[in-house]
Amino acid sequence: MRLPASVAWSPFTSICFIMPNTDWEPRPKAEFIALHDGAIASERWVMDGNYSICMPQRFRRATGVILLDISTPASLLRYFRRSWFEKNRRGALEGGRDSVKWDMIHHIAVTTPKNRRRYQAMFEDLDLPKLQLSSVRAIKQCFRDWDLAM
Repeated sequence: MRLPASVAWSPFTSICFIMPNTDWEPRPKAEFIALHDGAIASERWVMDGNYSICMPQRFRRATGVILLDISTPASLLRYFRRSWFEKNRRGALEGGRDSVKWDMIHHIAVTTPKNRRRYQAMFEDLDLPKLQLSSVRAIKQCFRDWDLAM
């Protein structure tokens, strides 16, 4: 499968950059939603992340969806590796410091598995072009196929 050229040249927003401030403190809800809605207001855009409070308007504007649905152990391993070893990683919040936090471990191990079922149902109901990647191997293969950097 090829990545459409229109996607490759679209502005990218990581929802993880607009939710927190530089100290990883959540923004007020209204400010976060305004930043999110501003990011999807342009003709072309790409966004990663979930935050279900904004999914209805994001899905109304989307022309396609990719669901990354990796296992809880893989998510925890990625979180630990990112927090402990990837100090200058792509996608890090400028001015922020990654560290392992119990709240995040709880979110990955307890909250996310419940959300996965809900996101799967939402994904299945979408009437959009869509792709589900359910393993780290599948994600890496798409990166290779689409000539993206990891």
